[in-house]
Amino acid sequence: MGAMAAPSMGAGPHGYDWLIGSWTCTSNAATQIGGPASQRLTFAKSAVGSLYVRVTGKNFDGVGFIVYDPKTKTWSNPFALADGSYEDESSTASGNSVTFTGPFVAPGAKPQTIRDTFTRVGATKYTDLGESQSGTSWKASYKTNCSKT
Repeated sequence: MGAMAAPSMGAGPHGYDWLIGSWTCTSNAATQIGGPASQRLTFAKSAVGSLYVRVTGKNFDGVGFIVYDPKTKTWSNPFALADGSYEDESSTASGNSVTFTGPFVAPGAKPQTIRDTFTRVGATKYTDLGESQSGTSWKASYKTNCSKT
């Protein structure tokens, strides 16, 4: 009997459980939103069933959650950085590529709309294309490649 395919990213209340564990990531551009060029991520189940996320790198420290609302079938990703910046993106999509969109707020700066498109490359790899909205168009800020360790 062959191996079963992994469920689609974002499908149902366990749609991101495949992230649980440790990951190393590299980015093509160090940014305030996307973090340094090299990062370490840890995903774990929280006490209430959501996923807890910790991201660390040179001069970078962030924590957040990936939370599913079964009533609206919406995933939200509230995230805060040690410099006081925060974001709260959400998505109702599922599949091999999912886009989260929402506000990013940095101390002393005007809030901006951002989006992250996560593409699952396999059971142990994914990419994150981070973009910021400029008027009616989107500008790529970074692309991060992550591998499970």
